Amino acid sequence: MNPASLPIRLKIGDFFIFALVLILPIYLILIRPPGSTADLCLIYHDEQRIAKLSLNSPLMIFDTLQTTQGPMVLEFGRNHIRVRCAGCPNQRCVRQGFISHPGETILCIPSQVMILIPRKESHGWDGLAR
Repeated sequence: MNPASLPIRLKIGDFFIFALVLILPIYLILIRPPGSTADLCLIYHDEQRIAKLSLNSPLMIFDTLQTTQGPMVLEFGRNHIRVRCAGCPNQRCVRQGFISHPGETILCIPSQVMILIPRKESHGWDGLAR
């Protein structure tokens, strides 16, 4: 008898593995640990920090930054920030959208602007040592 023609019989363990494979990535992507939202944002132009913005505002705030490529409009508040419009030719910084988690950045190479949400300070322990 050809092994390919045998019917497939699933067992309880197969369903457990299937559920684990589906649920674990969803948990890691969608559910963040507490305290993983942004409180502040740092803005650099020509490698110099020019602003430190608080993202805790309940309202959206607009601010204009003068860059080498023209004005750049930032939209921030509610724990996230984005570049609403910019004078750079390719608009990649605008298309990136909102960032809201520590470690995320928006880069605009033509305008020489970096928007950074800094990571929280750790106590010297990594995830494996805890």
